[in-house]
Amino acid sequence: MNVQLAPGFVIQQQQEVPSDERCEQRQRQLEVRVLRGMADGDVLTFSRASEQRPGMIPGDVKLKLKVISDPRFKRVGQALHTSMHLTLRQALLGFNSTLSHLDGHVVALSRHGVSQPGEVLKVEGEGMPEREREDEGEANGAAGALHVKIFVDFPHELDEPTREWASRALPAP
Repeated sequence: MNVQLAPGFVIQQQQEVPSDERCEQRQRQLEVRVLRGMADGDVLTFSRASEQRPGMIPGDVKLKLKVISDPRFKRVGQALHTSMHLTLRQALLGFNSTLSHLDGHVVALSRHGVSQPGEVLKVEGEGMPEREREDEGEANGAAGALHVKIFVDFPHELDEPTREWASRALPAP
């Protein structure tokens, strides 16, 4: 619209005018449902939930998921990676141990025999679940694997009886 500021001085200015079209000017609360198995960076889309303007189709509202990670676990696809520290005794003779999972359930881990430093135990079905689909409501129950990397805490020094035992019990290279 043209607006006269002074005699002979006219400027063009945009002004919102009442419309014959029905546009609502109200706030709307969006309910977000984060589905099982969703990952960092997944996008949730609310179709045509943006503001309304005369003669225009309302836009979509898109929310990008930002996941706060548990420091004990690293997610790679559907797999979860974590680590476990063993004593030298556990590494040599085997162990029965438990690991508290993200949702609080307990995963039993055991090994009979020698565990090598850096070895990875793979537990099928204890990783992240397959992503649910909004229209299906349920995932098929499949989950990735849990990978547990073994670290062996070696003693810093040995007393004399332990040193003598080790020299008799362990073969020379």
